[in-house]
Amino acid sequence: MAPRSRFWLQSAGYQLERAKADKYERIVGPLTEYPEIKAAMKDVNQALASTFLCFIPAPRYDAVYAGLHEVRTRLCGVLPAAQLSFWVVEDIEGDISYLNSAAARDRANEDLKHIRSALIRLLGPAAWTVSLAVLRAQLGGLSESVGYARESVWLKVNLKRSRLALMGLLLMCVIIAGILQLPTIAGRSASSVSSVSFFLALALAGAGGGLVSSLLSPEPVDAKPTDFYVNRGLLYVRPLVGATVALASYFAVQVGILSVVNIKATSPTGGFLVLGFISGFSERFFVNRVVKPISKSGGGSKP
Repeated sequence: MAPRSRFWLQSAGYQLERAKADKYERIVGPLTEYPEIKAAMKDVNQALASTFLCFIPAPRYDAVYAGLHEVRTRLCGVLPAAQLSFWVVEDIEGDISYLNSAAARDRANEDLKHIRSALIRLLGPAAWTVSLAVLRAQLGGLSESVGYARESVWLKVNLKRSRLALMGLLLMCVIIAGILQLPTIAGRSASSVSSVSFFLALALAGAGGGLVSSLLSPEPVDAKPTDFYVNRGLLYVRPLVGATVALASYFAVQVGILSVVNIKATSPTGGFLVLGFISGFSERFFVNRVVKPISKSGGGSKP
């Protein structure tokens, strides 16, 4: 658990998860005869304690919710009917919205309504034909299915967040390196500039175009998890492909294979840098050729 003296520094997301974990802790605390539930709750608290600069890394959030859902499913088999009918049912109800189809959400709501009604009847004096064991099993199955749906959605959201953060970091590095190179080549013809400085700046322009191009090819949140993993790996390839195409475009202009308006072999470096940046956008043609076989096999969609 994070020190309470630093609690106000934590993000709103952390405070929400900490409050949810504390709620679970109060319920799990008296259950001394179930060490497996205690162990799962301990793992949740350890994940919440793994902060970095008063924030929890995205993978830790996934671990926290996976642990909480495991605890909730296990509690379905041990808590009395009173706690099941209110606390557990309410907690499961909050996760139903993560199911990926309206039909699945409607069916889960109907099942949960039936289970809640049956649990409440068990609390009354009248006899009821459905056993508590059956209701526990039904509630545990529903808890597991909606918990998995929530984890799947947030796994993809966190992968997208980390991908955007990494892209921002790479773009910042490209911008800083470009700024350091521009004073040595700006306003001069390509033939009068040191080849190393010019080619480095040209490659950086192409890499920047490749990164910006990847920003225009986001994966939807409802895509398969494989789409996110594939695009995460391709993120390192896109700027390299963009830099390669930018350099190839320069040599194509030099030998006369490629003709671009107002850009000739003796043009100022600025024109070639613009050409290099635009050339970087062509990386999606090459990347799509790589990903296309995966899409056809059902492993994901195009980036």
